[in-house]
Amino acid sequence: MKEFWESFLHFLKEYDSQKIAGVIRDIDWSAAVRNPWAWVVGVSLLSFLIWKKQIKLMVFGVSLLLLTALLQHTLPPAGESMSLDKLLQFMGGAVALGGVNLYFLFMRES
Repeated sequence: MKEFWESFLHFLKEYDSQKIAGVIRDIDWSAAVRNPWAWVVGVSLLSFLIWKKQIKLMVFGVSLLLLTALLQHTLPPAGESMSLDKLLQFMGGAVALGGVNLYFLFMRES
């Protein structure tokens, strides 16, 4: 447990919010789509979730991808402040994604 805690602290020291924002901004979606391993893992995972009828997990996974794309679109470059327009876009998108996830988590029976 001590090793896990130390590795977690090392991660927090190494990856501050600016570095994480840079990593998110640098995601190359076209390279991910062209990667055959991404397709193998994605199709396998999606097939398993469809077979097990795990709609909530599928919605959560898609929401994580959409949140990453939203962050990539709205995060300003390093050292710049976020404009009000981008902040409102992020807040609107985050509220919409949160609402969809809460609906599927609490309201939907299946």
